[in-house]
Amino acid sequence: MAEAVAAAGGSEVFAISDPKEKELALTILRLPEQLDLAVTDLQINRICDLVYDISVKIGQFYAAVRVTGSDEEASRIILLESVRKVMAICFKLLGMKTITRM
Repeated sequence: MAEAVAAAGGSEVFAISDPKEKELALTILRLPEQLDLAVTDLQINRICDLVYDISVKIGQFYAAVRVTGSDEEASRIILLESVRKVMAICFKLLGMKTITRM
């Protein structure tokens, strides 16, 4: 996977071509807003809600969109790596450890 991310990172074009991609991208872009609201309102559950929303959207994305072998493979790998990074930030803030392999 690391090789795929490195190869995709060199891609000059990033495009969102599927509605499920757009939903997923918009969901991870809510991170700064949710962090601000969690601090302002003292409601850590906003981060938990975001993790749940991302989990739902990634499941829908995975079921509906082909990544490997598609014309948009590089863009989709970059999107998935972005999702991984956002989830890692959320887990760290919640004090949860992540695993890399099962």
